[in-house]
Amino acid sequence: MEDMKKFLQQIINKVEGLYYVHITDKDGVTFIKINSNNAPDMGNRLHLLSNFSIVAEQASKLGVGRTVSITSMYSNYQVIQIYSSPLIVTFIANVNANTGYIQNLENQLVPLLNDLKEIVMERHELK
Repeated sequence: MEDMKKFLQQIINKVEGLYYVHITDKDGVTFIKINSNNAPDMGNRLHLLSNFSIVAEQASKLGVGRTVSITSMYSNYQVIQIYSSPLIVTFIANVNANTGYIQNLENQLVPLLNDLKEIVMERHELK
């Protein structure tokens, strides 16, 4: 787990304006949470993490297919959420951060996410 945290911290350090990376399950249970040194308090607002499930459910009612990512823009922040079943990766950045670059970070996270998915699946099998 420490290697995963170090890897995510390296990503935060190299992406200008990226404040937080949260990896949760669909219910909002946090597996990993990393933040930058200058991260604002707003990253601790758990309701932001549950946005994906709510919005994805509503979008599915439009008949546009399964939602795999959502980008929400606020006055000073952007929240980018990517669904990688059964995990949701949430990036919180300032409004001027490169949104496309952050969205493409998913490709760099594939090995980490695969490891976490195995852990999650093992936990669900134990229940």
